[in-house]
Amino acid sequence: MAEASPPAWLGKCLNNRYEIRKELGKAVGRRTLLADDTQAQCPVVIKVITFGNDFEWANLRLFEREGEVLKSLNHAGIPGYLDYFEIDLPSAKGYALVQSYVHGQSLQEHLQTGRSFSEADVIDIAQRLLTILQYLHSQMPPIIHRDLKPSNILLSDRTGHSQGQLYLGHLYLLIF
Repeated sequence: MAEASPPAWLGKCLNNRYEIRKELGKAVGRRTLLADDTQAQCPVVIKVITFGNDFEWANLRLFEREGEVLKSLNHAGIPGYLDYFEIDLPSAKGYALVQSYVHGQSLQEHLQTGRSFSEADVIDIAQRLLTILQYLHSQMPPIIHRDLKPSNILLSDRTGHSQGQLYLGHLYLLIF
C-alpha cells in the first residue's frame, strides 16, 4: 500500500488523540509530523514508519528498538518518549512513535541563517552536548548516537527554556 501524501496526513487524528498539524520531515518510508495531543493539550512530534513498496522488515525492527530505547531514557536534554501505536488508515498502514516537542531551531538552521557563535557559546554547546552523550554512554548497554550532526542538535527558544539549552533533536532517527 502506498504511503499517504503530505496533504492526506494534515488534519488527521491518529490513535484518537494526535491531530496532525504539519509535516516536519520525510525520508523513504518515514515521516516526521508535528501534531497536537488533544488529551494533554500540547504539541508533540510523531515519527511514522509506513508499509509501502520500499518497506523493509529490518527497518521496522530498528524502529521498534528505537522506541524501546527512548522509553528507557530520562534526560532533560533528550525529548521524552510519550507513546507508540499502530496506524491503520485507508491511505497508510504502519507504526508511530510519539515524543515531546521541543520548540526551537537546529544548530544547522542557525548556521545557515548566518548566526555566529562566540568561543564561549561553542564551549557551552560542546559541554552540554557532552553531558547528553555521557548520559547515553552510561546506559546498559551503552547507547551510541550514530547520527550526531548540526541538524540533530536543537537550541530551544526563550519560551520554554533558556536560550542555548541543547536538545538532541531527532535522537530517535538513526540512533543505531
